[in-house]
Amino acid sequence: MIKAVIDTHGLLNSIPKSGSYRWLYDAFIREEFIWVFSNEIISEYAETINREFDAQAMEIVFSILLTSINTQRYEPSYKWQLVTTDPDDNRSGEPQIRRLRHRCQCRLFSHQRQAHS
Repeated sequence: MIKAVIDTHGLLNSIPKSGSYRWLYDAFIREEFIWVFSNEIISEYAETINREFDAQAMEIVFSILLTSINTQRYEPSYKWQLVTTDPDDNRSGEPQIRRLRHRCQCRLFSHQRQAHS
């Protein structure tokens, strides 16, 4: 199953029924992907939802995110700090970098196995 780190913009636009990213919410509810987030990302979600919507919307979003079976918490062990113009954007990048590194290691392992067969 696909694992995805969703930035705050994507989340905000998936909340309203007429939102431009509503397909994201629908795909999540259908369990088509695993939503990956860290405590830092959750904090940014909370801060932004609270500012853009109301407390009830924040409660609903978090009850869905924190109780769904297709979520995964990931806490990065290293902070890459690749984005210098908007440091908050680093929050969603850290888990993606780890996933890319893992995918590369898997491909290397796969190629090594083929070479030895």
